[in-house]
Amino acid sequence: MPVRTITKTMSTETGHRLTNYSGACTHFHGHSYKWEVTISKNVLNGTGFIIDYKILKQIMKDTIGNLDHAFLLHSKDPIFSTIGNENMNGYEAERTVREILKAANGEEANLHILPFNPTSENIISWVADALIEELNKYECNLVKIKMWETDSSFAEWNQPQQDLHYEGTI
Repeated sequence: MPVRTITKTMSTETGHRLTNYSGACTHFHGHSYKWEVTISKNVLNGTGFIIDYKILKQIMKDTIGNLDHAFLLHSKDPIFSTIGNENMNGYEAERTVREILKAANGEEANLHILPFNPTSENIISWVADALIEELNKYECNLVKIKMWETDSSFAEWNQPQQDLHYEGTI
């Protein structure tokens, strides 16, 4: 049975740094990420859509859009122990980092403390989980996400074909 899909793109400007890595990406830096989200659905709606592009755009804005002008740090980033002291718990160290960033920026920082190293592979899996949850509300399948980190490098998340749920006809 042929599979019909639609794809929507968006961009985010996101910073991060990697821990447990020896290379340039251990430094604070950012990327102009380009996101491509491909979805499918068993049965087209009465208009003949998988889903209205406006709805897909809003879902992407709600899940991926919060990464725009954000900074991603691993919860085990050494910055937390450097800023804190041996008597400071993880929450207090995080609060101190947030206060420093607020003082530098004059406003709350869009900082995401993650339970994983913010590599492209980990970020895209995290985003896939959030997209799947939202797309399930519309009975849509997440087929693929492509996240371009640079013009020549991207990570891709693909749903295994056997895990897609295609039943019925138009």
